[in-house]
Amino acid sequence: VAQLVRLVERELEEARVDVAHFLGTRANALEETPAGVISALQLLWAEVAMAEEASWREVLDAHEGISRDALVSSLGFARMARWSEEEAEGAPKSAALEPLCEAFPDLRPLAPALRLSVCRGSSSAMQPPGGCGAQAASVGNLLFAAPAAAAFR
Repeated sequence: VAQLVRLVERELEEARVDVAHFLGTRANALEETPAGVISALQLLWAEVAMAEEASWREVLDAHEGISRDALVSSLGFARMARWSEEEAEGAPKSAALEPLCEAFPDLRPLAPALRLSVCRGSSSAMQPPGGCGAQAASVGNLLFAAPAAAAFR
């Protein structure tokens, strides 16, 4: 599935479609338009995350460290976001959390945990390079989310 997501995004970009422009537009996912295709990709990401909601809540409650990293790495959303044919390639654009959480508000409480999976490197790093820093903090080595309004400024 991860390979398919990257293939679809690559084809859109080759057709000179600005994927980022259509993120969060909430177009009909059945439309055969760039907006519809991108909405379908975002729906896929949301469904993958929500299918493992209980495990993402465990990540939010887990202490920072190897066990939490292993749990994050075992989840479908993280595996899809991190899969790449090229080492330097980041997460697919359709997995961008701000527009994804805007389009699917049920994901907002899980955003700090999901953010750990879209950043390269150890999920323990709360402020990794590349601007993937979570709007979350670690208190007593536990994650907690900022209020929803502050999480997407």
